[in-house]
Amino acid sequence: MENALKRWSIAGATFATLLALSPQGVAAESRSTSSINYNYLYADVSSGSSNEDLGVNSNVTAVGVGGSMQYKDNWLLVTDYAARFIHPNGFTTEYYSLRPGVGYKYSLTNKLDVSSRVRYGALWSSTTNETTNTTVTNGTSSIYGIDLMLTYLAMENLEISVSGEMSRSSPIDEDIFMLRGDYYVNENIAIGGFYTYRDAQTSHTSEGGVSVRYAY
Repeated sequence: MENALKRWSIAGATFATLLALSPQGVAAESRSTSSINYNYLYADVSSGSSNEDLGVNSNVTAVGVGGSMQYKDNWLLVTDYAARFIHPNGFTTEYYSLRPGVGYKYSLTNKLDVSSRVRYGALWSSTTNETTNTTVTNGTSSIYGIDLMLTYLAMENLEISVSGEMSRSSPIDEDIFMLRGDYYVNENIAIGGFYTYRDAQTSHTSEGGVSVRYAY
């Protein structure tokens, strides 16, 4: 419990730092050649199934916070903090990751962008036997990943994205596919939904979730 509280304090500190790094001056000099927004903070919540189709069981839960900032034309500054819990068959595996990174976006049209981000950070992981309440594995390692994303402005207030990511660390290597939509109810707030498929070679998860974005 103490370790979990420490990790969630890191999440809070990360989110506070993102709020501090979002002044209007930075946003003003970050001009986009498309209408797609890259200056936002977000919070995601999802659940899903391990080694089954989405909805068959509910033994995966995840939450995440993070942000994106467009900097100097097409360059992006990003960071994310995520906590994932996988608990099939009497065991619970926890992953906590913090991954800052940089990215680049290119506007194909005024409604269609391609972008990529590289992230590098730390991963805390542990596996617990729920029957005996004992820790089976516990450790910290580095984690890195690269993604490729297509984002389309389907309507004035609706962005649709499809992305693929390779994430690598010593406890788990994953290839991640995501499809999401984000609808801006006003100029600052967007409500979204997403589907994520994670392939870890020996296992996979299917997850669905909701998201809230604050654009600045």
